Amino acid sequence: MNANTMLVAGILIVCILQIHTADAAGEEPLIVAIAEEAPFVYVDSKSNDTVYTGFIPDLVKDIMKRMKRDYEFKLVDSEEEMVSAVETGDADIASLMTSRLEVEKRIDLSKPYLSSGIAIMMMKPESNGWKRIGDPGYLINALKDNNNLLLPFSIEVWVLVVIAYVVVSLFLFVINRFNPYEGRKRASRNEANVDKDNLNCCGSFWIVMSTLQWQGYERSPKSLAGRLVLVGWFAFVTFILVAYTANLVTLMQSRGSQGDAHALMSPIQSLEDLGKQTEVKYGIINGTMAHKTLRSSTNELHQDMWSRVQNQEGDFPGISKGLSEAMSALTKTNGENAVLVDYHRAKHAAGTDCRLRYVYTDMASYGYRFGINKASDLDVELNKALLEIREDGSVSLLQKKWFADKAVCSLENSSETKAEKKADEPTPCQVKFRPLYMADILGVVVLFLLVLVLAFIVMILEVVCFRIRSAGRFEPISKTPCDEPDLKELTGEPASPVEEC
Repeated sequence: MNANTMLVAGILIVCILQIHTADAAGEEPLIVAIAEEAPFVYVDSKSNDTVYTGFIPDLVKDIMKRMKRDYEFKLVDSEEEMVSAVETGDADIASLMTSRLEVEKRIDLSKPYLSSGIAIMMMKPESNGWKRIGDPGYLINALKDNNNLLLPFSIEVWVLVVIAYVVVSLFLFVINRFNPYEGRKRASRNEANVDKDNLNCCGSFWIVMSTLQWQGYERSPKSLAGRLVLVGWFAFVTFILVAYTANLVTLMQSRGSQGDAHALMSPIQSLEDLGKQTEVKYGIINGTMAHKTLRSSTNELHQDMWSRVQNQEGDFPGISKGLSEAMSALTKTNGENAVLVDYHRAKHAAGTDCRLRYVYTDMASYGYRFGINKASDLDVELNKALLEIREDGSVSLLQKKWFADKAVCSLENSSETKAEKKADEPTPCQVKFRPLYMADILGVVVLFLLVLVLAFIVMILEVVCFRIRSAGRFEPISKTPCDEPDLKELTGEPASPVEEC
């Protein structure tokens, strides 16, 4: 019995020690591999203890708090070193990973915590157009961009405006020619000056054009019908000009980086513009999503761009070793080169260096994830924490803190505004634009037509009334010679013989 008791006691002690060892192992801090890269990770080594700040350190802190685990950061130089550290067990988690087939063969990836894409990073051209006025490319781009002045209205609306202008001008001319109360008819009765009051054909067209530009005019219709036509035209013009101005503003905002002088001087408005032209050199960064997309894509445009960056010669590298090398080469130019970079890196660069601008593209869409060892059991707990912080808006707050609030330059010259993006999905622009169609202005068109019909009826009434008066129905009684006093009679002289009345 004693031997059995001692055996049981020994087994219990061993189990307790194993449990204690497992608990102790579970309390060991997790090693998180990070690489210094703004705005994701900033490293402050001024003090004795290295301090890590940025989007990733704050995100990891929130996740570990939800997982109730301690953690330590392990600083590495690149994404490849992160993968190697997790694969060999030197780190438990890799912080900034993109989903790629070659990576997923080596380590497991978590659910995405940040969506991203690819943007074109460029230098802003010189805003002084006088220095570039001799550049034929600049002049051609300026002329092309001015075509956008017609975009606020659809073709049918522009045709309507031209027709309305011609109809109103001719209507005023007809009223002046046939209405008895206008200058032409009044001048024939010596009631007006034909030079000052006559509204001929050219004068009618000039009055309508001047009012279309909100300018004054010297001659105006004298009849009620003519004035009704102008009142209707004034109302129509006011609505058209206000609608045009409002839609033109929307157009400029929707064009994002295209809505300013920098875009006017740059031919690059999209990935297609960049790939199809030959004047602007462009490059990619080795190992990035842009590099892997161009290399493996079956898209004809992407294949042409990949061939060009491989064979590109000159001072601007087609494939850079890192972001710092690419940005250094880019900042030495004046809008003549471009780099395909990650969307969030482009946004941060344009927000901190006011010489830069970017254009978002639809080249690729991907998400940033955490990487863990394939033998690790952290995936369930980590994904649960990621789902919680996405649902409660913590990721959006961190984006605002480290991406938007860190900007010192206006991003209005880039392909988005400072407005927060829904579900942190990068889109080319939040403002939607479409031209105005006939259905949008149908109400004012109907009102304008009713006024013209009313003016036509009034003109007919004026003509009829004048003819009735001219027929003598309201003609005043004229005096006869018998009613005239004889001056000789008043002076005492013999009166002159007159005919009998």
